[in-house]
Amino acid sequence: MTFKSKAGNYLSGVDVTITAKSGRPALTVRTEGAFIFVQLPPRAYQIGAKANQAGQTRQIVVPSRGVNELRFSWGDASTDSGAANL
Repeated sequence: MTFKSKAGNYLSGVDVTITAKSGRPALTVRTEGAFIFVQLPPRAYQIGAKANQAGQTRQIVVPSRGVNELRFSWGDASTDSGAANL
């Protein structure tokens, strides 16, 4: 996962929550940088990310082979609701 502002600045201190489809939390962490790499068992997950008081969620399916790449971006909190780019 990559986290940045729509202006192109990378963000750290993003709160990330990964939840399995069953509702069981798989990971809750605050990032120390703009990237996070996570290895998860193949199945469906919900990914939540919160920065600048704006949250975003994504539904993903982790394949048995290959990778998923997620990109989250946030605009200026005063001018943008934090809509996501994937």
